[in-house]
This record gives sequence, C-alpha cells and structure tokens, in this order.
Amino acid sequence: MATFDVEKARSQFPALRGGYVFADNAGGSQAAQTVIERLTDYLSNTNVQLGADYSVSVQSTTRAVVDAPREAARLMNAASPDEIVFGMSSTMNLENLARSLDDDVKEGDEFILTEEHEANVGPWKKLAARKGAVLKYWRPVPTDPENPYSLKLRTEDLLPLITAKTRIVAFTACSNILGSIVPVKEVVKAIREEAKTKGSPKVEISVDCVAYAPHRLIDVQDWDVDIAVFSFYKVYGPHISAMYVRASVLQGSVTSIAHHFLKVTNVGYKLMPGGPGRPLTLSRSTSRR
Repeated sequence: MATFDVEKARSQFPALRGGYVFADNAGGSQAAQTVIERLTDYLSNTNVQLGADYSVSVQSTTRAVVDAPREAARLMNAASPDEIVFGMSSTMNLENLARSLDDDVKEGDEFILTEEHEANVGPWKKLAARKGAVLKYWRPVPTDPENPYSLKLRTEDLLPLITAKTRIVAFTACSNILGSIVPVKEVVKAIREEAKTKGSPKVEISVDCVAYAPHRLIDVQDWDVDIAVFSFYKVYGPHISAMYVRASVLQGSVTSIAHHFLKVTNVGYKLMPGGPGRPLTLSRSTSRR
C-alpha cells in the first residue's frame, strides 16, 4: 500500500517553514510553492497589456485567457472553458450572476435556499427583493435526538417546496461548519423530476462547492447542475474563485454586465466586468494538480 509522504507535502508550502500550525482549513489554505512561482513569474516577466500583437503580450494572453479557464473547466468537468467565470471570491461571482438575471426573473418567481454560507444565499435574497420573488428555505433536520449537531438536509423536505413557480434552487454541496456532504447528483435529479411534475418552465440550480472542493472532486456534468462555484484559496491557490455557469444559462438567462461598449464573444465574459485579476487567474492554474 502506498504511503503518504508528509514531509514532502509540507515542503511544498513555504508558510509551514515558520513553525506555526495553521488551523484555518474552514477559512482557507496556504499557497503552494508552484502557485507563488507562477504569480512571481507573471508579475516579473509578462505583466503587460493583453491582446496586443507583440510576443510577450501574446504569451501572457494565452496563459491567462486561454490556459486558465481551460484548466478550471477540466477541474470541474465543464463541457467548455467558455462556461468558466473567474472572480475575486465565490460571493462576488454569485452576486454578479444574480445581478445579470434581473431581466429574466419576474415577480412571483420562487427561490428555494439553504441557510448556509452567505455566498449562495445573500445574492439570491437581494435578487428576490429587487424583483419581488418569493423566498423559501430548505432547512436541515436533526438525525440523532441525542446529538444536536447531527443535522442533515433531506430531499423529502425539499420536494414539497417545489411548485410551478420555482425558478432558482440554491444549496450547498457540503456544510462549511459540520462538514456534512449533500448528495448533489441525487438531489438535482429529484429537483428536476419534481419541477417537471409540478409544471415549472425553468428551474436553475446553484451549488456552493467552496467547502466541498478541498475534499472531493466537482463534476458539473455528472451532477447536471446549472451553476457551481468554489474558491481556489481553499485548495492551496490564490484568493480567486471559479464559477461554472451552464452555456444555456449564459446564452438564455444572463444579461451581460460587462462594459456596455464591448461586443462580448466569450459568453463567460458577460459576468466578468473589467475582466478577472490576471495575475491571480494565471497563478491558480497550478493549484490542485
């Protein structure tokens, strides 16, 4: 049986050489040496205007604009790099997405949320307030009467909340407090079947994978989700987030929030006003390999 070389793993993280024990797992992780090297290399050698025709700009554009979303798409098993959106945090990504849906959400639409991290709750609450949508909550229940922390989200409690007016269902893949895993694929399948039975014309499902990503692989195609988001600083990378948005959502539901004078050819750029932070976008491409 293969053994895990703890010292070799520790050697990849310069912060661990100082003697501190970082008990920050729920809040973030230390950056790997490879990430630091990529960030330093970008700022030292290719920190130039993107899209120009001289060699350094071409190289920088390829690494930051082409390679980074391609690798993030592979990490999340997205069908295309065009379905990847970068932002400074998962909260920012979902806030931008929610604002881009203003023209596609109408009064009386219903949102079903879990009472989890602000990232996948606050943006939908604000969108509901702007558009007159109705909020419903899928709440966890105790599974052991003698253990107050044995809380679980049960599908049988979610399905009665779904009606013909359900528009958004947003839930977590993993509790960032208790670490309990939600069976995303099974839940999504149940949501879609119930929504079809109830006659809902369009339900889009958003899954917060921030606490899930450090421990399990994300597979957006297998899960059949519309939106999934996680943060690279939870998996040894820089403080940047990647969000998957299904192509049909980007093309059919989203209104661009990019600069008004730009003709956006990459649909993911609809949700990246001003573009992402290039140095961090590039440096994250070596994390979680």
